[in-house]
Amino acid sequence: MAGTVRALGDGVAGFEVGEPVVTLSANSGAGGYAAIFVSDAAYVASMKEVNLDPALAVAVVPNGATAYLALT
Repeated sequence: MAGTVRALGDGVAGFEVGEPVVTLSANSGAGGYAAIFVSDAAYVASMKEVNLDPALAVAVVPNGATAYLALT
């Protein structure tokens, strides 16, 4: 999923409200079409410094993770 940070949970650092991000939905695989999604910060990557279309980002992340798992 791709979107912007709406709020930060207690103890979350390294992100800012309004920051563009991409995330995996962890093990559930659910929530990809949700208007609001709560994610564990460990699954979130910032796109603030990257000029990457959100549609491309959501394709790259799971494919990259799958390739890594297949190779290791």
